[in-house]
Amino acid sequence: MLQRLMVAGFRRLGKPVLLAFLTVVLSAGRAYSAAPEVNEKTIGAINTHLENAVAAGRFPGVSVALIADGDIKYAEGFGVTEMPGAAVTPDTSFFLGSVSKPITAIAILQLVDEGKIDLDAPLHQYIDWFLTLATPGWDAVTVRDLLRHQSGLSTLQGNLNQISLNQSPSALYEAARTYACMNLAGLPGERFVYSNANYQLLGYLLETVESKPYDAIITTRIINRLGLKNSFVYPESRSDESVAKPHVFIFDRLQRNDRPISRTITPQAGVAMSARDLSAVILDLMADNPRLLSPEIRDAMYEIDGDIGYSFGLMVDRRDGLLGLRHGGQNAGFKTEMGFFPDLQLGYVVLANASDGGVAKSVSDTLHGVTDIISGATPRKAERPQLFVYFFGFLVAASLGSWIYLGLLIKKHLKSGAEKPSRLRLNWRWTSRVLAPSTVLAGLSYGLLFKVTQTFGAPLSAAVVFKPELGIAIYTAALTFLAIALIRLFLVRSG
Repeated sequence: MLQRLMVAGFRRLGKPVLLAFLTVVLSAGRAYSAAPEVNEKTIGAINTHLENAVAAGRFPGVSVALIADGDIKYAEGFGVTEMPGAAVTPDTSFFLGSVSKPITAIAILQLVDEGKIDLDAPLHQYIDWFLTLATPGWDAVTVRDLLRHQSGLSTLQGNLNQISLNQSPSALYEAARTYACMNLAGLPGERFVYSNANYQLLGYLLETVESKPYDAIITTRIINRLGLKNSFVYPESRSDESVAKPHVFIFDRLQRNDRPISRTITPQAGVAMSARDLSAVILDLMADNPRLLSPEIRDAMYEIDGDIGYSFGLMVDRRDGLLGLRHGGQNAGFKTEMGFFPDLQLGYVVLANASDGGVAKSVSDTLHGVTDIISGATPRKAERPQLFVYFFGFLVAASLGSWIYLGLLIKKHLKSGAEKPSRLRLNWRWTSRVLAPSTVLAGLSYGLLFKVTQTFGAPLSAAVVFKPELGIAIYTAALTFLAIALIRLFLVRSG
């Protein structure tokens, strides 16, 4: 049931929704074959599944926790924090990626609980300077819109600063000013479009209302309140063996990724927790008397229009009479999944220190294999992303073919000499033989550099960090096309 969330349910909400979740948060899933269950058979199958995944090089390490009957029934670590490194345990900290969004949402809802924020109040009510910069439409954006990704901001707009290195304490203020000056891609409250920008703005809203840095707010309101020992918020860093190190794939080879994240993206992706600590958050959200939120506000996290959708920091599925909630996340070097079923008092956490690559076998498939096992199904096989594989193959073939063509063109030029087209020779024949093909090649170069990855909701600069081999292939092909376009103007004979 819950695994149908992205493909089946969100398709009917529109292409922007499906596209956003394909490229940022979720991976294709499949239906549960039975009610989710945790038992000895389940635990044994998960052990085998994750041990095999580590041995196959899907990730250096992974931590998993299963919740049942109001307690953590199973928690285990596999593999290492880095290569080589200490063994992963249930207490190893991982950066959560977009699983940080539910944490940000909880902090916002705490302020709602305290009467400091009204969900239906416009954002500018709390940020007094916002409308002095804002483009049309921003006056109607509410706190509820931001929590539910219904502000009108696009996926691309939310990913423009994904690789920002801004470490300034004013990073979220600067991001908020940038967004205020952007034109909204849609009407506020009209439809769901996943955008990291929404949670950056919520992070700045927290800082404004509380007059504290985001990391201090989360530490005080969530980490300390629940007594979490292996959780922290960027820019705090821990270099000891209790923290997993990020790894990215370059083809099928795992490489350490030492690029830091920035304070700009902390509310969407900068919280680090262990599987055991994140399970404690889930347990509190399922408790009769939660410590983080009042029962009324906690239940509001589960409210959606219809049977399936995105509420306050969580994917919500109410089909088949069973309430299921989840979120996935990915930083450049981490892949995470969490979900829970309040009616069954059951939940799961899976954290890995490698992210999906461009052409490597899917880390997401491996993590979702855990939820397959919980549902009583056979865990899916990790597959290569065929779209990216074919696109990468095309780029490599096009680049090699272009360089071969250029070599032949230069060889012909050296043998016969070049005729420089004089002003009198700039005729239709020269235009069709030289100028038009060069223009097409230059256009292809522009499309690869500025349009292709944006179609998937991210700038090329982010693709280079998250999927290095694809980014390098795109840059190589684009620069090759551009070089040939220019060289043709000088080498192709006009006569």
